[in-house]
Amino acid sequence: PNYPNPFNPTTMIGFYLPKESPISISVVTMEGIKIELVSNQLYPSGEHWAPINLQHTASGNYLLLVQSNTEVEVGLLAL
Repeated sequence: PNYPNPFNPTTMIGFYLPKESPISISVVTMEGIKIELVSNQLYPSGEHWAPINLQHTASGNYLLLVQSNTEVEVGLLAL
C-alpha cells in the first residue's frame, strides 16, 4: 500500500521482497495508459520504499502496477 492515500502530489509505495528481484513500478490510467515509470531496477531482498511524485498529473484515480518476473500486484491510487 502507499501512504498517504489519497495523496497530493507525493506518496511512498512500500513492498517486501523475500529474495533479490527486478521490480518495475508504474502508474497507469484506468484506461491502461502508462503515465509514470516510478522505478525499474534490481532490488535486494527486504523491505523497500519508493517515492511517487505526480505533481503534473490531474486529480483522479490511477492504478499502481508493481511487477516482478513472476507476478504482478495492482493497487488503486487516489490523487
